[in-house]
Amino acid sequence: MTNLNEQNLTEQPVIDWFKQLGYEYKFGPEISPGEILVERDFKDVILEKRLKSALKRLNPDLPEKAIDEAIYKLKKIEYPNLEIANKEVYQMLRNGIKVDIEDENKSLRGKFVKVIDFEDPLNNEFLVVNQFTVQGPERVRRPDVVVFINGVPIAIFELKNPTIEEATIRTAYQQLQDYKKDIPEIFKYNQILAISDLVEAKYGTISASWEWFKKWRGIDDPDEKLKGVSELEVLVKGIFQKSRILDIIGNFIVFEADSEKDVSKFTKKICLYHQYFGVNKAIQETLRASGQLPSSNFSQREKNYRGNFEFSGLISNARELRKNQTKAEEILWEILRNRQFLNLKFRRQHQIGDYIVDFYCPELKLVIEIDGEIHNTEEQSKKDSKREAYLKSLGNNILRFSNQRIFEDLDGVLQDIA
Repeated sequence: MTNLNEQNLTEQPVIDWFKQLGYEYKFGPEISPGEILVERDFKDVILEKRLKSALKRLNPDLPEKAIDEAIYKLKKIEYPNLEIANKEVYQMLRNGIKVDIEDENKSLRGKFVKVIDFEDPLNNEFLVVNQFTVQGPERVRRPDVVVFINGVPIAIFELKNPTIEEATIRTAYQQLQDYKKDIPEIFKYNQILAISDLVEAKYGTISASWEWFKKWRGIDDPDEKLKGVSELEVLVKGIFQKSRILDIIGNFIVFEADSEKDVSKFTKKICLYHQYFGVNKAIQETLRASGQLPSSNFSQREKNYRGNFEFSGLISNARELRKNQTKAEEILWEILRNRQFLNLKFRRQHQIGDYIVDFYCPELKLVIEIDGEIHNTEEQSKKDSKREAYLKSLGNNILRFSNQRIFEDLDGVLQDIA
């Protein structure tokens, strides 16, 4: 929460940088109750009109009743702790919101309502708002800058004036910790927290300790030399380019399971600067080596693999794959399909007995499974063991890879398969 002088000094540059990235801007009080352009009540952290408009645009074939049900589910997330609620929201943003639709036979069937289009940035609405007042259970708080995608508050900036001795980047971090207690509702939807005193700038997640708030060190290239550019400008322009923030949210956030007695806990982690560029570079090089990417210099264009290039049809083909598959599966399938890998025939979503496996090579009797977080749970591990025993009894070999390994060690994955 800032006074007017602090607002002009700290918030205005951030707003200007977001405008340069193509974000719409609104001054918080202008969309608050009592104003002509009102969009919300002080207790509302989702901009519902914008969300509904986006859901209709992204899901043109779904009835309005399904859209309304999806909005209700997204707004009514109730869990005993903030981290679990945040994880549930993340799954909704990443994979869609499941709703039941009545077909012509009056039977209910499940459908997923897409909240964000991760493939086409232009199909989303990006908004930045400053002085966004939120009414909590007991207190009113006003985060300095809030970033929205399709009406959902995905990022919060807390900014401090460097001319005030006690206003440091560490106090900005602590203020966000206080906000989590005072206005927890907005943090259910948060994907990135950013803090700065205009000298230093760092980012992290809602569960990151002070030590895990890190600097983002480049804008367009990991090797670029930046002179005269502040850390805060680098953070804004380096993370929040439209295609990049979608890539980071969609592919570079993980929840690591932890436990405290009988209470489930998760630690939310986001990629570091060098990890982001390193993973995308490794994916490009592996796909180029397999003939899936042209040898080319993309220095004048966005350099992340998932940034909407056509790459000999790679991305356009991936968009046509099943909506509920993970990005890790997309990447591996683009390499294995159509005998592109060692001239081996692979089938996707292949049924063996009562089970459907991710990938199957009949020539090698090889099953490949891509595992998400759920496979770390005890209950799912038991199911996996039973499934694996059955598949092995039929003479199949089985390879399992985590989503994270597909992203970070694709070369090693391909060597294991070979």
